[in-house]
Amino acid sequence: MFIDTLSNGVRVVIDPIDKTSTTTVMIAVNVGSRDETKEINGICHYLEHMAFKGTSDKSADEVNDYIADIGGNVNAYTSYERTVYHLSCLSEHTNSAIDILSEIVLDSSLPEKEMEKEREVIVQEIHMYDDRPDSISYQGGRFALFGDNPLGWDIIGTADNVRNITQNTLYGFYKSNYTPDRITISVAGN
Repeated sequence: MFIDTLSNGVRVVIDPIDKTSTTTVMIAVNVGSRDETKEINGICHYLEHMAFKGTSDKSADEVNDYIADIGGNVNAYTSYERTVYHLSCLSEHTNSAIDILSEIVLDSSLPEKEMEKEREVIVQEIHMYDDRPDSISYQGGRFALFGDNPLGWDIIGTADNVRNITQNTLYGFYKSNYTPDRITISVAGN
């Protein structure tokens, strides 16, 4: 395994695995819902959704086509501690996977038109969790344990917050938190 920190502060982890024909690229950003205020609770999760909606160079469709062309499987998640984006593909496309995932994470255009569409997707996701007893129990336990602070709030935020987050607020949060010193790039596979 190779671990290094680049001059700009980005941490790099490379773990070669000879016995596989695939590679997984992960970009973890050390920002999660613990870094939110009550007014913007849910912004990390919203940003995770919006990262796939286009870059300064590619539309959302072009991003999806690029990933499909390399046979990639891409996903992301937000936790209290970090936001993680990952893409798996055949090893022959490792450089392309690194390129597109880096572009998604570091050069998102956060288009306002897509923000409006994604708002309702996230609000529906919130309602889905509100209908699940296991989710309600988990969140109630967190609130009982941590109280009314970021560690006690839902990672996904509230419907009101999601509806009120502006493009300027989202962009400002993105630019101030998706910085090299908070990023780890990990590549594992052949």
